[in-house]
Amino acid sequence: MEMASVGDAGNAAYSSETSLYNGYGSVAYEYSISKTEVTVNQYLNFINSFGADAYADSENSKILLNSTLGEVAIYSGFTHFPNVISYSESSGKFEAVNNQGETPITYVSAIAGALYANWLSNGAKAGSDCLSGVYDFKTYGFTADVFKNADRSAGGYMLCSVDEWIKAGYYSPELNGGEGGYYGFATQSDTPSTASAPTSDGNTANFASKNYNETAHSSFVDVGSYPNSASYYGALDQEGNASEWIGTLYPEGGILSMPEGVVICGTYATASAGENKGINVTSFLNGNDVDASDVWTGLRMVYVEAIPEPSAYAAVLGIFAVGFLVCRGRK
Repeated sequence: MEMASVGDAGNAAYSSETSLYNGYGSVAYEYSISKTEVTVNQYLNFINSFGADAYADSENSKILLNSTLGEVAIYSGFTHFPNVISYSESSGKFEAVNNQGETPITYVSAIAGALYANWLSNGAKAGSDCLSGVYDFKTYGFTADVFKNADRSAGGYMLCSVDEWIKAGYYSPELNGGEGGYYGFATQSDTPSTASAPTSDGNTANFASKNYNETAHSSFVDVGSYPNSASYYGALDQEGNASEWIGTLYPEGGILSMPEGVVICGTYATASAGENKGINVTSFLNGNDVDASDVWTGLRMVYVEAIPEPSAYAAVLGIFAVGFLVCRGRK
């Protein structure tokens, strides 16, 4: 997994009285973020590392992991469209189909993402533990409590926090005469990105089901297909392609009656075909249960050495009192 370094520790927070994220984006430590969303091939390494303990429940379209804590779904699109994973009897492994190995993995829950993060932290190979690490499943089970009690201070791989995701996508220390600031869009631009086929042109992204592949029944493209549309720190595809789980939870119920979980939006399905529309820093959260999964939502990892517990986790709930924009749309 190729990582982009995010420096400039202690940067100023995003400031806008009209934004849900006013006061967020400041990160007091250096960290790394995966340059792209986690791919099907990368996630298959995780699934196949468990051998026969990861098996298909075709009736429910799931791949289940038989762990010491019981069964847990680590993929939920086994027989759905887009069909990206099949099981090969000859190799005894799950494989990517229709040349979709470098597209973003979706149909994964936040729980599955946290298991994957632990597995990365513990060696990313056969026999690597996925139940302990930043996310302590052995204590809290396959529940939202594993996020509420995540030990980020120990360091390792993990799902992004709101602050880490915003900073990696939108912040630049070179703006405002070198004082630092935030672009409107995660392509180093204040102009919405253009929905396009994969291209080397700048400020472009995979939006609006523009790249629908009838063979694969998918609108996703290979990650990194817009190499000149990176953020200041080099992160790609924070505009377009898949939505991404983050590890900062919105509480169940509350003033917006949302499920207990948070997804960063920016998926291909956020605009009508051919329309130019990016996702800006003011409007990209959606809620979902931590054990839910869908065709839009995938993963992006951060890696941190060892940090103090971010105070933002206690304060982040305040942003939702302003309002909440659901930006996910169906094609």
